[in-house]
Amino acid sequence: MIWHHMLMQFRENRKRVLGFCVKAAAIAFAATMAPLVAMPLASAASTPAEACGSGFREIDHHDLPLGTVYLFYNGSDNCVVTWKNSYSGTPTIVSAGIQLADQPSTKVSDSGSDYKYYAGPVKISAGGKCIQWDGEAQKPGNVATIDNYWKSGSSHCG
Repeated sequence: MIWHHMLMQFRENRKRVLGFCVKAAAIAFAATMAPLVAMPLASAASTPAEACGSGFREIDHHDLPLGTVYLFYNGSDNCVVTWKNSYSGTPTIVSAGIQLADQPSTKVSDSGSDYKYYAGPVKISAGGKCIQWDGEAQKPGNVATIDNYWKSGSSHCG
């Protein structure tokens, strides 16, 4: 009889401990996830200028068959964004790049094979120097063609 009573006490205590553990885990999970739920999700820019940020104005662009490579300037920094004009919303190869002219080690680029809307922004300070800028926007299927890529010569010096 004593063993039976001890076994019943053990089972009852085990239920209480398990119930407490489940409640504690649920509270800990909710506390951990609450900041994630409350954080706003980053959204894509709705225009090429918006991608570069406040104060940038367009100073040049180059049309590609499937997109446009934009060059922006804010008085101190240059910014490049390649904006898809075709296959928007579909993952494709898209890239944007900028560097000091004839100095490949200074290149800043953004590229990927799963970009849905644009590549960039990429920025560089080039006060008193020339830059080169480039971009591409390809068709779906991860097959790149040279017709959908462009790179400037040395330009926008100053």
